[in-house]
Amino acid sequence: MPKDMPEFEVIEEAMLAFHRASFKHKTWEILRERSGVNLDRSGAALLKAILHCPNVNCRMQDIASYLGIEAPSVTRKVQELESQGLVSRNTDPDDKRASLITITKAGRASVKKLQQARLEQLAIAMRKWPADERSEFARLFKKLADDLGDHVEANV
Repeated sequence: MPKDMPEFEVIEEAMLAFHRASFKHKTWEILRERSGVNLDRSGAALLKAILHCPNVNCRMQDIASYLGIEAPSVTRKVQELESQGLVSRNTDPDDKRASLITITKAGRASVKKLQQARLEQLAIAMRKWPADERSEFARLFKKLADDLGDHVEANV
């Protein structure tokens, strides 16, 4: 790394610390308790992925691609979420071998509750930050996420 770019080391360390804090078991337990949603982390991620599908119905492979995992893992988790009434599964009319997954009203409510709990958690963590610093951080963090995403897509 060039010597004139020490800020990248600081950014990398901060991103790793943020990732560790975000994915700790205790963090998830706090979110579950605060939201009142009894889902594991992978189930919540799958529901969020379905919400990001461009169509109302989502194919297993689309969900797997979004999450960066293999389709058989998605199939097992979809079966579990279906039994909980959080998603529904129907045969794809264009390909009878495939299923289309739709998030149910209960599934949407669960995602909304978890998101609200995450927002509350961020608000608590940033409670001492002035509003202008929060706004600037949000702008820059989104810019970084967008630029990293663009870089990855350009190099695939």
